[in-house]
Amino acid sequence: MLLATSSASRPRGGYWIAVWVGNAAIAVAFVSYLGYFWPALGDTALLAAGVALAAIWLLTAVNVRGVRQGGWIQAVTTVAKLLPLVALAVAAPFFIDAGDFTPFNPSGQSTFGAVTAAASLTLWAFIGIESATVPAEDVEHPERTIPRATVIGTAVTAAVYILGTLAVFAAVPRQVLVDSTAPFADAAAVMFGDWAGTAFHPMFAGRAPVWYPAEAE
Repeated sequence: MLLATSSASRPRGGYWIAVWVGNAAIAVAFVSYLGYFWPALGDTALLAAGVALAAIWLLTAVNVRGVRQGGWIQAVTTVAKLLPLVALAVAAPFFIDAGDFTPFNPSGQSTFGAVTAAASLTLWAFIGIESATVPAEDVEHPERTIPRATVIGTAVTAAVYILGTLAVFAAVPRQVLVDSTAPFADAAAVMFGDWAGTAFHPMFAGRAPVWYPAEAE
């Protein structure tokens, strides 16, 4: 019995660890983009950690307030994130050159090793897709709405991010990209001008994760 319980709990434990790591990664990305306007964040680790924790607890407070508040924040931050990504995706074909993707594997690893590493990061990025089912009790016709929203959302997200990533590779030199803390904003600056890089920074910094509370209002 103990062995069975332990085995069953491993996937759940691994999932929660991935979620915790995901929270930290998103908070770090938020601070990285915010550092464009607040340079001290890149120089003082304690300040950066404090801002990241403040962002996490602020969003936690929003979730505690209830589904309505969480949904509103999620809608605003999603639109703010998608607008610059769509702009990059639309502009990508005008900047792409075959030379931007050679060498295909500059990592020094085997092709299999490089693809495996990239696949792991890609699959990790999709953690949270199951969160669409959490507010099922609070939406109309969940048996139809939840599956439709999940499939459409995943398809749109994949298309936008693939094209947006191609735009980054096309616009930003590889040497610069390696050390960039805000690659999408850097690509926007190259494609549309410095004003776009400045405007896009807060949009990407606003990629706030908001999870709906299990208990509805």
